[in-house]
Amino acid sequence: MMDNGKIVGGAIIEINEETQHNALDLLFISVFNQNEGIGQKIWNEIKKLYSNTKYGKHAHHTLIKEISIFM
Repeated sequence: MMDNGKIVGGAIIEINEETQHNALDLLFISVFNQNEGIGQKIWNEIKKLYSNTKYGKHAHHTLIKEISIFM
């Protein structure tokens, strides 16, 4: 994610077009830009781009829990 020409965060994701069981491998935010809602913006954009992603109950609960910890 860019802000005024600087990289402030980003994500590495694995996409399986066949099964739609996709994975978020890494979500990072610059230490200089934390607590600005950038992680939430990145996550929301990923959800929009890959809205067909299938979540298992365990994976979905874990993602919600992990995101809550770091927000």
